[in-house]
Amino acid sequence: MRVLLVEDDAMIGDSVKLALRQEGFAVDWVQDGEAGLAAATPTGGSGGGRWGVL
Repeated sequence: MRVLLVEDDAMIGDSVKLALRQEGFAVDWVQDGEAGLAAATPTGGSGGGRWGVL
C-alpha cells in the first residue's frame, strides 16, 4: 500500500517515513500542506488517487 505523508518537521517526517517503510508501506513524503494537497488531487499533482492512505 502506498501512503502520502504530509509533515513539515524533518525529524518527525523521517521517523514516520522510516517506521512506515519498515512495516512494508511505500511512502511519498511532502513537507507542506500545499504540496500535499497538490499531490493528493488528480488535477494538482502527478498521483492523485494512487495512495491507499492519505
